[in-house]
Amino acid sequence: MSAASSTASPRTATCFDRPVAVMATKRQYRRAWRSTIQAEVLVGAIEPALARFGFTELFAGVIVVALIGNAAEHYSAVAAAHRDHMTLAVEIAVGSSAQIALLVGPVLVLYSWIIGHPMSLVLHPLEIAAVTVSVLATSMVVVDGESNWVEGLQLLAVYLILALAFYLMPADGSRQAFGPRG
Repeated sequence: MSAASSTASPRTATCFDRPVAVMATKRQYRRAWRSTIQAEVLVGAIEPALARFGFTELFAGVIVVALIGNAAEHYSAVAAAHRDHMTLAVEIAVGSSAQIALLVGPVLVLYSWIIGHPMSLVLHPLEIAAVTVSVLATSMVVVDGESNWVEGLQLLAVYLILALAFYLMPADGSRQAFGPRG
């Protein structure tokens, strides 16, 4: 070994260094494991609430679990908007939705096939309408690059209308007339 190499300054760790990469991978596995356990706890806690409040599984999945599961992102977007960082707030909201649609959905379909309980992407017309209306409303709000309280109120109104539609949707998913459950 030459003297120059023995006195070289210590270099900083990179993602290509094995110990750092192994530690990061272990950390990711621990986070995934914790998320899995938390999801099981959430599902176990939701089942009695579904029966108590008369919510369908579809309503719980589309509205309740989505609100609870994305609470941290919702808080971050609201905090960014409160600090008048509207671009960041919109990027958080739109990026989260795109991530679910383009990554999580397809991964769940593949995973469900692997575990032997295939998940279908055959959607009810209300679900297709909800996605279409959501994309159109969001596009109309973000296309001009500016925002105001009226646009925020419009998005909340779309969300509340869709929540009501999913609540009134029959539990069996049939196309019969919507109405209160008895």
